[in-house]
Amino acid sequence: MIEVHPYFRQKALQRLNAQHGILTQAWSPIGGITFYRGNGRSTLEDPVLLDIAQTHGKSAAQVMLRWHLQEGRSVIPKSVKAERIAENFDVFDFTLTAEQVAMIDGLDTDKRSGPDPDSITLQTYNKTIPEA
Repeated sequence: MIEVHPYFRQKALQRLNAQHGILTQAWSPIGGITFYRGNGRSTLEDPVLLDIAQTHGKSAAQVMLRWHLQEGRSVIPKSVKAERIAENFDVFDFTLTAEQVAMIDGLDTDKRSGPDPDSITLQTYNKTIPEA
């Protein structure tokens, strides 16, 4: 599982996964609630995603989930709200065009919204890892 969303695509790592027969599973598939593209808005407020969403009668989150699925990734979006869980499943009745996929691909900033995996240590997160 790796961080992948429209603002952080990690294409080289996805290619490496594919070369080794690994299905990429997107962590933070809609960019997380704290990701801002340097312009004060989250992926859920991105005008490109909102425009595509309006075209299909869907939400920006649904567009992002559909983008992942069409690109061949596994996604497991997190939510504790029943209405959002239902919305997350409602992504199989539309298809993004090649142009729409390219527009979403063009949002890549190559910047993480989550922590860099190399920075996760016992010292930085102060958690003990129990023995299995």
